[in-house]
Amino acid sequence: MIGSTYGRLVGMFAVNFYKKLNIEEGTYALLGAASFLGGSMRMTVSLCVIMVEITNNLKFLPLIMLVLLISKAVGDAFNEGIYEEQARLKGIPLLESRPKYQMRTITAKEACGTQKVLVCSVLCLLDVVVGPKTLLNVVMDSWGEIYSCDYM
Repeated sequence: MIGSTYGRLVGMFAVNFYKKLNIEEGTYALLGAASFLGGSMRMTVSLCVIMVEITNNLKFLPLIMLVLLISKAVGDAFNEGIYEEQARLKGIPLLESRPKYQMRTITAKEACGTQKVLVCSVLCLLDVVVGPKTLLNVVMDSWGEIYSCDYM
């Protein structure tokens, strides 16, 4: 909404300034929405396909590609994408697409350093009544996968 509103505003100024040209404000709204999403989400190829499918007009393809290229380049110059920022804020380890200069010569053991990965699989023993007097011992982990069954 923000990008399309800004594009529509620019389109209104362009229509008022160039009255003799046949310019539509909706085109500017479409390009504004594409540039906002391309700059914040860094979705270039898929967003380009989505915008062309929405308009059903291949004449907009070069304009949308140019707008997405510029918005991604400007966004990359300032910060990471919104998905990378969300992963960083939640503490999710994420491999970068381009490693930092210091990371090019170190091993995986050195990169992990003091980080510890804890895999917790809690096993529990369940007694399940199967028949009139038959008990079934089931060993399950925390995700519900069954490891062994014993009939008694």
